[in-house]
Amino acid sequence: MKSANAMLITLPPADSAAGAASGAAGDAAPWRAQWWRIVDGQISARGQDGGWPELDAATWIVGIAPAADCMLHHAAFPGLTEKQAASAAHLFAAGQSISPATQLHSAITAADGSGQRIVAACAAAQIAQWTGWADTQDLSLATIIPASLLVPVDDGAGAAPDAMT
Repeated sequence: MKSANAMLITLPPADSAAGAASGAAGDAAPWRAQWWRIVDGQISARGQDGGWPELDAATWIVGIAPAADCMLHHAAFPGLTEKQAASAAHLFAAGQSISPATQLHSAITAADGSGQRIVAACAAAQIAQWTGWADTQDLSLATIIPASLLVPVDDGAGAAPDAMT
C-alpha cells in the first residue's frame, strides 16, 4: 500500500447497488459494508456498515470491488510503454466484452518477467456507482481493487503479477 494508514472497505455488488444505501437488496439478504482500518501494516479496527473509524488526510481508502463485477484477463503487450500497454489493455478488454470500450473501465498490473499482465475491467457505470456510494458515506476512494486480486497467487505456477497500476 502507498500509505502506512489505510482503510479497506467492501463495495456493494452491482445487483444491490441501487439498494446499498438503504441496505435493501431485493429477496437476497441485505448487503453490508465490511471495513478494516490498517495502521502500520496491522489491522487496528474493523467493523460493518457505517461507524467508520476516524480517518486523517493521509489515510488511503481502498474499495474492494466484488469479484462478480470485475473481469480479469491475462495478456502480454511486449515492447509498449506503460501508457501504450494501458490503452492496448483497454481495447483488449473491450474485445472480450459485449460492452463497447467507451462503457468500460480498465486497469493493468505491471508486467511480470515474461511480459504477462492482469487486465481488470468493469463497467464504467459501476465505477460511478461505487464512487457515488462512497461519496454518500463521506469516503473518498483512492483506488478500487477487484476482490479476485486479493487471493494469494502461487508465483511458482507462472501466475501474472498482482499489483494494479
